[in-house]
Amino acid sequence: SLENAREAIAGWKKIHGEVSRDLISEEIHLAMVRKLVALGRPLSAAALFLHPQLYLRPSEFIALRAEDLLLPLPGARRYQSVGVVVAPRELGVTTKTNAQDGTVLVDQACQVTWGSVLAEHVHIRQGGGRLCPQLNLNSYERLLREVAKSLGIAELEVVPHTMRHTGPSNDL
Repeated sequence: SLENAREAIAGWKKIHGEVSRDLISEEIHLAMVRKLVALGRPLSAAALFLHPQLYLRPSEFIALRAEDLLLPLPGARRYQSVGVVVAPRELGVTTKTNAQDGTVLVDQACQVTWGSVLAEHVHIRQGGGRLCPQLNLNSYERLLREVAKSLGIAELEVVPHTMRHTGPSNDL
């Protein structure tokens, strides 16, 4: 049931093999999220919680806008999934592989919490704009290093791209 996780890991191993960055365990990932909540940074905590779950590249994740999240219609019996549109065609942007309008569906039983966190982000960002306006690639990298250091795990290389591989690896 986690076919995307298997494909992501297979592609990662094929391209990067032994020289690829280490992932972080789910326990460390969630400890980092909890630390951000304790530091009074709930939006950064939500971003760090969501990023690995969506399997997105850091630039794709940071570029997400509230309108890129497709929430289920209240009362609808079908289509209860939250959808995330990556590289919307109307913006003229593409992914690293030149794709547009890619969609990630958050619909498995283990992902129910992610959908509610995404929905809450949409409600917070109703005025439009980026989903995580507090983050750019540099600030995201600083944030990860700061949280890792505060937890005493600074020796791990935790960078934004680590989060892309952490989600599918832990799922698999």
